[in-house]
Amino acid sequence: MKSKTKAILAYTAIFVIAFISGFLASRSIGGWGPEHRGEPRGWERGGGPGPEMRERMEQRLSRYLELEEAQEEPFFESMEEYRVDVGQAMRERRMAEHQLIREYYESFRSDLTGILDSVQLQKMDSRFHPDSVRQHRSPNRYGERGR
Repeated sequence: MKSKTKAILAYTAIFVIAFISGFLASRSIGGWGPEHRGEPRGWERGGGPGPEMRERMEQRLSRYLELEEAQEEPFFESMEEYRVDVGQAMRERRMAEHQLIREYYESFRSDLTGILDSVQLQKMDSRFHPDSVRQHRSPNRYGERGR
């Protein structure tokens, strides 16, 4: 065997051995086994954490703020109301913004009816209408939006 081939094989063997030993060491220290993983997170869209995580978060926040027992329930009720109110306000704002964009687009489109024919307007709508699927696509790897 040539020395170049031996060097490549030795490097590969050392890399594989180091990877396996690191993996086994991290498992033995803790954190990779199924007994350490716990339940999967119960986050649902807008639903917040599951009951166990919520309780841990409340305990940490109570300790951090040094809440007395009588303060905890009203504090967390107010905090939940705040979270719901902020979420509702953000949804309403997004809906209002989307409606405003639609109105501007319709005004823009009506200005173009004297410039573009119906086929061109349909093409423009398929690309730029606020409700168009293509409008919401992220750029592809070449920096272009979907066609």
